[in-house]
Amino acid sequence: MIANRADKRRSWTVTLIRAGAILAVGGWAALWGFAFAGEQTAIRIGSTDTGDSSYVAAQALCRVVNLERQKVDLLCIVEPTGGSLASVGHVMSGRISFGIVLSSVEHDALYGSDSFRESGPVLGLRAVFSLGEAPMQLVAGAATGIATLADIKGRSINIGNRGSGTNVSFMRLMRASGWRMADFGMMLNLPHGKTAAALCQGEIDAVFLATALGGGPVAEAAATCPIVLVPLLGPAIDSLLREYPYYERMDIPAGLFPGVTKPVASYGVRSVLVTSAALPDQLVYGFTKAVFEGLAEVRKADRQLAYLDPKKMAHDGLLVPIHPGAARYFREVGLLKP
Repeated sequence: MIANRADKRRSWTVTLIRAGAILAVGGWAALWGFAFAGEQTAIRIGSTDTGDSSYVAAQALCRVVNLERQKVDLLCIVEPTGGSLASVGHVMSGRISFGIVLSSVEHDALYGSDSFRESGPVLGLRAVFSLGEAPMQLVAGAATGIATLADIKGRSINIGNRGSGTNVSFMRLMRASGWRMADFGMMLNLPHGKTAAALCQGEIDAVFLATALGGGPVAEAAATCPIVLVPLLGPAIDSLLREYPYYERMDIPAGLFPGVTKPVASYGVRSVLVTSAALPDQLVYGFTKAVFEGLAEVRKADRQLAYLDPKKMAHDGLLVPIHPGAARYFREVGLLKP
């Protein structure tokens, strides 16, 4: 059953990507009703789901763009997609204009590896800007007694939506640790919006997720019940860092959540906003300009966004080529060399 679901998911993703590959600029214009004579163009940003940090980030981006919509002729809408893998497919098919994805999925799309092995490299995928660190976070209920990574064997754990960057990352960690699904009491695929309640009500023992610092489900759980952030250290983590070049060592800072009194060791990736090469340069330029000029408002939207830095946003985690529209803005403000 698991294999069949995985095959269907890969087939669905391949279909979306192949559909996107045949869309020319004219196809995008017809799809989105582009009008460059003053009419507002609707654009959609894809995020994981309504309880995830990427959804909060997408809302913040849309908010600043919509505040300037009379200047940029854009109307921004957030659309949950279910995960990074789905967001890449939707971007390439034209269903959404932009998608927030993890740099691990961006890497696999670039090289046609892992989830993109069947479809091959996604040649038309383009980066717009980075949205900061997304460390892996293993969160356990304080009463479970879970203190180390090894302690989650035999327990019930949520590993995120199938096709999400979180889910892919946990599967890699599981392989590196030599674990099988049978080694866990229960393995769930709850969306991020339901994980805090499940953890605090004792329905699951732990949650594994890749999310922005201070973001979404972890903050909700910490505000609801006593939690423990489990350090992610050891031979399995070392193996992942050697095997996957986009993984970085990261620390979750002390004081970020109640009860977290010292930094917690982890590893992680970056959150990146991506789009298609077919999206017109002027549209991406106007969108990027509106976001960066409104960055002070974006930072205020949520504490996970307070760490955003323009220099890092224009460079960190951008593995696929930068879209010409974004690159034009970055050169104008000195974030990229002419």
